[in-house]
Amino acid sequence: MPQSQITIKHNKHRIHPCPKEKKLSLLTLLLSQNSDSTIIVALKNSDILKEFEHQKNVTIISDEALLNSDASCKLLISYDLPLEASTYIQRVSKATEGAIILLDIEEQKELYPIETILKRAIKQESVAGFEYEVKKETVKEKKPFHKTTTDQKPKKEYKKTAFDNSKKEHKDKDKFYDKTKKEKKVKSFEKPKQWDKKDKKTSTYLGKDENGKAIFSAKSKDRNHKYDGSPKPKEEKSIKTIKKIPIKARKEPKKEPSDS
Repeated sequence: MPQSQITIKHNKHRIHPCPKEKKLSLLTLLLSQNSDSTIIVALKNSDILKEFEHQKNVTIISDEALLNSDASCKLLISYDLPLEASTYIQRVSKATEGAIILLDIEEQKELYPIETILKRAIKQESVAGFEYEVKKETVKEKKPFHKTTTDQKPKKEYKKTAFDNSKKEHKDKDKFYDKTKKEKKVKSFEKPKQWDKKDKKTSTYLGKDENGKAIFSAKSKDRNHKYDGSPKPKEEKSIKTIKKIPIKARKEPKKEPSDS
């Protein structure tokens, strides 16, 4: 049945969260509180609530029977929720003043489609004594960590003193600023460089050996045998040869005989 045929107001639509084992007790309380009103208790299987059929103002009916019935009431109590949301809308359309749902936590999944069709959330109100028990989380107290030692030595107490730069003195001050010692150390590690010019020894002619070869003081034995100290003649000096480039002679053009 479409939503437009629901006559109850939004604020008269309620959900009472209740565990399954407490639903019968809560239903008994609601029936006693509304004894002057006509009540329909709708559920999937009406055989569960046969004990309430003897009450004059109360009608216990299943969804199949309610669909083909023209019955109406002031208050509709849904003992459970149907599997299809459209079936619940048919229930609510029979009420004129209010509707109540006894909702177990396992039936929460059937509630979402119903609220989608109604385009609003149904207000939930807990009844004292029938609400879900909130389990309190036990928080373990953290004990302070103490090292258990048999022989605990007393801690030494240290006095905090302000740092005074004026009282700080350097020992052997001259040792750190003695430049002469530092320079001596540097000089001792200095090594002669490879490119430093060495003092050349003057070579003098000492004469000739047994074979008649010239001897010089600043030359080795082998070099003494090669040179006798006398200047070389001009004709013995090496003359650089110049490479000759062959050049062909230019041929003169032949003269043609003139006609005389």
